[in-house]
Amino acid sequence: MHVRNASEMTSEEMFKNIMGLGIIKVALEFKEFEQVLETLIYDGKVEKTGRVSSKGEIIDVVYKYRSVNSPITSAGAVRIPCGVCPVIYRITKQHS
Repeated sequence: MHVRNASEMTSEEMFKNIMGLGIIKVALEFKEFEQVLETLIYDGKVEKTGRVSSKGEIIDVVYKYRSVNSPITSAGAVRIPCGVCPVIYRITKQHS
């Protein structure tokens, strides 16, 4: 459990680290960075967890993020556009 907790960071910590490394070559606001994180969550690449901390009467939820390494990769047929295209049934021999 300690290793798992050590691999988590808040979005602010992650933003500071990534911007400090200089690996992003465009100007990026913090809100835009959080949108990228949300996209990575939906893609299953990042996991978001919430911790409730109580300071006196103030209850605060702290969200932390960590990378998710999937042990199973998707099949090649799924990664190509036709594998997920909703109009695949329209393809005929003359269009392929």
